[in-house]
Amino acid sequence: MNASSFVARLILCKLLAFAIAIPGAFAADNEKAAVLYEEALQQFEKGELSTAAIQLKNVLRDDPRFLAAHVLLARVYLKQFDGAQAEKELKIAQRLGADQALVLPLLAEAYGQQRNYRQILKDINPGNFSHELNARLLVIRGDAYRELGQLDQAIFSYREAARYDPASIDPLLGEATALMANGQLLTAGQLIDRALALDPGAPRAWYAKGSLAHARGRLQEALRHYSHVLELAPEDYTARVARAGVYMDLGNNAAAIRDLERLYDPEAYDPQVPYLLGIAHVRMGNVDTSRKYMNRANEILTALPPEVIKAHGETLLLSSLVEYSLGEWEKALDHLDDYVKRYPDNPGGRKLLGSILFDKGRYDSALLALEPALEQIPNDYKLLTMLGTIYLKKGQLIQAVDFLDKAVSVGGKATEARTQRGLARLGLGNEEAGIDELSEVFAQGEATRQAGIALVMEHLKRGENAAAVRIARILSERNPDKPELLNLLAGAEVAAGDIEGARRHYRQILEQGPDILVPAINLAKIERAQGQVDKARARLQALARQYPGNELVMVEQAHLEESEGHLEKAIDLVEKAVALKESAITSQLYLGELYLRAGAREKLVQLLPRLGRLFPRDLRAMALAGRIHLALGEVEKARLEFHDMFTVAGGNARALVEVARLSRAAGDLDWAAWSLVNALKIKPQWLAPRLALVEVYLQADKPAEAAEVVAYLLKHFPDEPASHRAAGDLALAQGNGAQGISEYQIALQKGGGEDVVLRLYRAYLAGGDIQRAVDFLRDQLAKRGAPEDSPVLAAALAEGQLRLGDADAARALYEQLLAAGLRNAGMLNNLAMIYFEQKDPRALRIAREAHELAPEQPRISDTLGWLLVRAGKAEEGLRHLRNANLRDTADRRIRYHIAVALAELGRTGEALRMLRGILADEGAFADREAAKALLKRISGQK
Repeated sequence: MNASSFVARLILCKLLAFAIAIPGAFAADNEKAAVLYEEALQQFEKGELSTAAIQLKNVLRDDPRFLAAHVLLARVYLKQFDGAQAEKELKIAQRLGADQALVLPLLAEAYGQQRNYRQILKDINPGNFSHELNARLLVIRGDAYRELGQLDQAIFSYREAARYDPASIDPLLGEATALMANGQLLTAGQLIDRALALDPGAPRAWYAKGSLAHARGRLQEALRHYSHVLELAPEDYTARVARAGVYMDLGNNAAAIRDLERLYDPEAYDPQVPYLLGIAHVRMGNVDTSRKYMNRANEILTALPPEVIKAHGETLLLSSLVEYSLGEWEKALDHLDDYVKRYPDNPGGRKLLGSILFDKGRYDSALLALEPALEQIPNDYKLLTMLGTIYLKKGQLIQAVDFLDKAVSVGGKATEARTQRGLARLGLGNEEAGIDELSEVFAQGEATRQAGIALVMEHLKRGENAAAVRIARILSERNPDKPELLNLLAGAEVAAGDIEGARRHYRQILEQGPDILVPAINLAKIERAQGQVDKARARLQALARQYPGNELVMVEQAHLEESEGHLEKAIDLVEKAVALKESAITSQLYLGELYLRAGAREKLVQLLPRLGRLFPRDLRAMALAGRIHLALGEVEKARLEFHDMFTVAGGNARALVEVARLSRAAGDLDWAAWSLVNALKIKPQWLAPRLALVEVYLQADKPAEAAEVVAYLLKHFPDEPASHRAAGDLALAQGNGAQGISEYQIALQKGGGEDVVLRLYRAYLAGGDIQRAVDFLRDQLAKRGAPEDSPVLAAALAEGQLRLGDADAARALYEQLLAAGLRNAGMLNNLAMIYFEQKDPRALRIAREAHELAPEQPRISDTLGWLLVRAGKAEEGLRHLRNANLRDTADRRIRYHIAVALAELGRTGEALRMLRGILADEGAFADREAAKALLKRISGQK
């Protein structure tokens, strides 16, 4: 392997590069499964689908985590028109880390076979892919919009696709089809003609031509065009169905039946063909045959969940009330929505519908249901309070106060409306009035005081610690006989960094009543935080004796064990605490965090339904549930959880920023951007989310949107290093390296940290000035002490030294970091490659260690697979290379390594096909000459 090829394979150690990884469970290499997979692949390529499916199922029985087998089995199912089974396999492949560029088009096809177009719109999105693939995904989305009748959205999606790939005819044809559905036949015809001018032999363009003729009622012309499609592509399913339809319109049912019977498969899941066969046969007088086909179509259609519609209004309302009482909210919503449509002037149905929608966090829908009820019951206290609370949740505080004022005027001293009005006034900045009202409400009883506690806790969650302290102090001063409010104040002081103030208030509480538990626990927390572990342990042991079996004591003991590195002990204590009090959300959340740290997959699976059952609308529980789904590889479920979080967050800017962070981790960039935009509507001068928005837009390949945000940052935050860092990121994304370097230098001068240093280093590298990059990074690292004090910079320096060809210096730096106890998969991978190049026998062992830490990373799997091939273990190496390829389909180095392995195994034909595919692309490729040489060498062996 040449030097440039070696350097190109390096793993850049970026965020949290030296965090200690906890490898997830994964199957050991299974050589039998690998052999069966290769046999199944050969059967698939011959068209022996049933045989391939059987072999692949055997592979997965032996090794359920064999990624390549899941993907190939999905492709088999798609060819068999079994979209549901294909979807299952592709979802598993996604959880195992398959390259989205490979999976998304296949998954869209699976959804399409099931007519699940809404799922396409939910899951199939453009991203950080090639322009061609983004265009293809946008066309798929346009098709889904069109099928759902959302023609404006379809046309917009097609035009976006054309912007990505102007040479493609698919966006033109998609837009033409949408225009036909909208009756704009002339414009549609112009687009089809443009497509045919670009590619006169494209079957899909001639199909569109036939569709246009069909829409115009020109049946003979349509028949001619559809037949031409079938001359070009005899197996075109859609064209044959369309031609059958034209035959039926022309009264030639026998010809239609011939086309349809060629397509009919009794095991297929497309209801269209049996339905048309049923119509055609009944027209031919074949009643029994028609019934057979209609029954099959009905079987397929009734497999979908049926909507239950009740004709009698009173029964419908009663049914919804019963379902609501039983907690079957979705059924109740369906019935109530139907009821309100039929009886729009009945306020009782509207109130019940609105209350369910409110509880589900669907505030806009709740408003639509509730506001018309004001015409019938304008002075209903509950209705007014609910409307005011909804506007409060939405952040529309003036409207909230207006409704709550009316509620208070008709409800007298009722506390619910007054509590919500106090919160709304606080949100409007009328703090004293809000606190005055809340304080008066809090004094009325325990239940209302909890609203005040929730208010302070909300400020703490948002990081508004000073505000939390201020409000807690006023509450405590106005309620001096309530030690819980003094405890609340002390907790806020801890968050604000006033440890001595908190300690003083905790002791004050204990002086009033030495048996009060919570302040004593909080003192132990302070001692733990300050490193006084023995003192904290003694205090907690005394509390455990005084309060045997108390869940709060157990949880704090768990925190202490965790701080000492005793994870299993911590988990055991919290599990006991949760068993004692299942409804304690902090304990449940902490338990989830511990499970995540321990990689306890089975326990995480068990925790998920408990979170949903106990805390269905708690943002913290929803965030944890989403993270658990991600840890389990259930990306779609995580995204849905974060979508629900957005709804529940309402006008809470910090919660929206958290939704954005989590959505970004789930790869849902559009939702992340939307969440940040909404957070900034609430708090326009908040710097952090605006910076995050730049990153999201750049990650989503939307430089124009990013540029707008950067311009705002430079105008309003010109002295912030982060503003210039963002400007540098944008400049590099636009290909302006000099401008990017300039902005990073300004950011560094204004106090930027390691993140700016790394960006500037990479900008120098991108400009080809490797020596300057290395010198700069060496100087920066020297200012920060030993390499282990700045391991991310040290790893980057080692990578730069490799680019300069100084493998010895890089090796020494990596070994120094390892000696300091720092282990990272990327670093080990690079070290393995250095050892391999230097013929050090430790190379394969180090590559295996890297793979154990990060078995899902394609470059690391590729390194291990390649080293195994070079060590004479081609069969073992091939499996790792296959999995690497499925996780990064664009990397031709991996495909070249597969070709070498296949050649080593004597599978010359497959190796030749792989090599020819690699070399068909003229783009830069470090191993191109080696691939050419291998092709030449084995061509004569075919």
